[in-house]
Amino acid sequence: MNRYGLLTLAAFVAAPVVAQAPKPTGASLMDKAATVIGGAAWLKVQSFSSKGTVSVPAQGISGTMEIQAQAPNKFAMKQSLKGIGDSSSAFDGTVGWSKDPFTGLRTLAGAELASLKAQSALSLRPAGWKSVYSKAEVLGTVKVAGAPAYRVRLTPKVGNPETQYFDVKTGLQVRSDQTLETPNGKIAVESYFSDYRSVSGIKMAHKIRQLAGPTEIVILLSDVKINAPVEASAFEKPKE
Repeated sequence: MNRYGLLTLAAFVAAPVVAQAPKPTGASLMDKAATVIGGAAWLKVQSFSSKGTVSVPAQGISGTMEIQAQAPNKFAMKQSLKGIGDSSSAFDGTVGWSKDPFTGLRTLAGAELASLKAQSALSLRPAGWKSVYSKAEVLGTVKVAGAPAYRVRLTPKVGNPETQYFDVKTGLQVRSDQTLETPNGKIAVESYFSDYRSVSGIKMAHKIRQLAGPTEIVILLSDVKINAPVEASAFEKPKE
């Protein structure tokens, strides 16, 4: 071996070994996301309520929104849009229902009910995601709002698969892709989460931008209250 070969070999042997960071799994990213928004602090949350605004900028539509949740699995959401009316949906722990000016009062079943039950279960217990999803797979990274994010495909125990995106640096969820079942068929919805704020030790996104086909919907939350009394009637299905 010539002198050059010896020097090359010596440099190779002396070079420090750089350990490669293990690639995150879907489960680890889901667990991290639950931790960075409060982790164990969520176990102390028995209820929350928030009020805010909702708008459809392209159509000049605006209104108000109210969300209420109560442990272990009650959830209610109401929207009041000017010129359209009130729309509500809720899960009372057993029955899921919705009511709007177009389809009236309906008892939910199938994929619609499964989606609402999942939202109810995870709204106060994000660490319990395994009770809703049977599989979490990392599909690589993409950029969301200019920053790299892990792309995780989730297979629910009931309902349609969805994809969630988690900021590589912070671990916060920044986007989700879902296919929602509606009386008018399936609708693909992209949701973007930002403006995370701490309230009583937990973090919540206060801005949600949704794209349902060509329609953009902007939700701005405010007046978030943790462990404040919620209205029991909000979860109860109205009489026919």
